[in-house]
Amino acid sequence: MIKIALICSHNGEEYLSDQVRSMLSQSVPLDQIIIHDYFSSDATRAVIESLKEESGKISSHYFDEAKSACHSFLNSISWIRDHYDGLDYILFLSDQDDVWVDKKNESVLKYLQEGADFVFHDVMIADSDLRVLKPSFYQKFWDIKRDFSLPSLYLSNCVIGHTITVTGKFLKQINLQFDDRIPMHDWYLALWVLRGALPYQFIPEALSYYRQHDKNVLGASQSNPLAKIRKSYRHGRVLLRYQEFLLERGFDTSSDLWYLFKNSLKIRPLNKMFFLLLTLFFSTLYRLGFSKG
Repeated sequence: MIKIALICSHNGEEYLSDQVRSMLSQSVPLDQIIIHDYFSSDATRAVIESLKEESGKISSHYFDEAKSACHSFLNSISWIRDHYDGLDYILFLSDQDDVWVDKKNESVLKYLQEGADFVFHDVMIADSDLRVLKPSFYQKFWDIKRDFSLPSLYLSNCVIGHTITVTGKFLKQINLQFDDRIPMHDWYLALWVLRGALPYQFIPEALSYYRQHDKNVLGASQSNPLAKIRKSYRHGRVLLRYQEFLLERGFDTSSDLWYLFKNSLKIRPLNKMFFLLLTLFFSTLYRLGFSKG
């Protein structure tokens, strides 16, 4: 089994080395680290070339556009699926700015060897200097047994992208074609797991540092009430378009706002339910033409 890690980078010069070195120091070594850089305008590509001189396990590919993080990952995962077709491999997904603990691979591999096709894990929320802010992401707000299920997962995503590891077998079964209505690759991949009733494993142990800084595409949380309202406003349009897209790809969801509203009432905790209700309010305005999202 070939153990591959994928990093999609974009202007990641400041933190990329930390991430790669944490991968190289794993208790169970990786076979390959593939870095796909999407149109960085800083020194990221120079950092990549320097890292490649340090280790023969690192390879890179450079792309001349950067549409979105979702596009980057789906494009790169598809590239790897084609490149390693017919081989027995597993793929670790990784952001450019997080850091793995040294036994991450060892812990994840245990469950893959037991038959899981999709593994994800808890993380420590850290600041830009890796000082721990929260020892766990999955506290109170998220619960895997409750939230990694349908219809809950149609409304909100409980999977952190950089914690995902998948088998080549899993990737063969899914449609990786990008559509701009997909909010994030992790949410989309997770729904494929449930759609196919595929074996998965959540590891409740924090196996990486989820670094929070000003350049994050998506942070772990926002405690400012006004920021949450802004987020629900943006999410209102996104959620509705995502349901329409999923229906086109054969998922058993709905773009009926009343149906989504009724399902949102089952979501817990209450602050998450209220966020979704506010989101659906903005979805209604978007559908009626009052909001441009």
